[in-house]
Order: sequence, then structure tokens, then C-alpha cells
Amino acid sequence: MPHSTMLTTTISGGTATNVTPEYCEFTFEIRHLPEHDAEAVIAGLQATIMDTLDAEMKAKADDTGFSFEKIFSYPGMGDCTDAEAFSYVSNIIPEISGKVSYGSEGGVFEKQGNIPSIICGPGSIRQAHKPNEFIEISQIEECLEFLDALTNQAIAA
Repeated sequence: MPHSTMLTTTISGGTATNVTPEYCEFTFEIRHLPEHDAEAVIAGLQATIMDTLDAEMKAKADDTGFSFEKIFSYPGMGDCTDAEAFSYVSNIIPEISGKVSYGSEGGVFEKQGNIPSIICGPGSIRQAHKPNEFIEISQIEECLEFLDALTNQAIAA
């Protein structure tokens, strides 16, 4: 992924089309590259909202406004293709997808534990993280072949 991404993932509010909603809430996320400071982006976004939209809303009705709640945060994952762990498995990985804009705990392992991380498993990233995601039986078979090769490689070492 050549850039960081930000997207709204859920929106909820209101009870019926003829009732003014008491609130509206939405969840958004930033999936950032390791070199980008997501906290600074969020701080800037919050400041802009509070200084403009929140102020405009409160000018019309004191009991309106915005609030923010951090649900979770984890660092972006790097590219470990130069790590020893990657060279150990690169010859037995069926397909290398490269970086994608999906979150994982890999960034936590890398940044807080100094543990190079590789995310691998059955399935295709083209079918993941979207409605009706699925894994084909052949992909599970490829995964089992990979695990066998990994086990054999570990035993031989």
C-alpha cells in the first residue's frame, strides 16, 4: 500500500424517518504507514472539527456537539521482506501479496516487541475483509502444504 488510508466503517443514529435523531455516531479508522503519525492526524482532525463544526453547532444549540472515543490503536506494520524470518519462509510461501491496507497485530509485535512479523494464511486478500468473504478449499490445501513444508524445514534445521 503506497499511502495511509482513512475510512468510515459504521454509521448509526435515529429511530424512524419522521423523528429527529437524538444522536448520530460513526466509527472511522486510519490505517497508516509506519512512517506516518496517526495520532497527529487524528489530533488535527479533532481540532478542525471542534474549532469549526462543533462551534457552529453550539452557536445554534448549546446541547449539541461532538465527542470522540478511541476504541483501539495499533501501529502500522512494516515490510519485513529483509528480515531473517521472511528469508526462512520465502521459498515455501505459495503467493506473496505484499502490503495491504488491513490492520493486524503485526505492527504491535514489530514496534513494541522488536519482532519482525509476517502475516500469512489461507485465502486471497482479494476476497478478504468484504461482504461474503470466503476461502476456497484449494487455498486451505495450499495452506496445509505450506505448514507441512514449514514443519519439514524446521525439523531439518
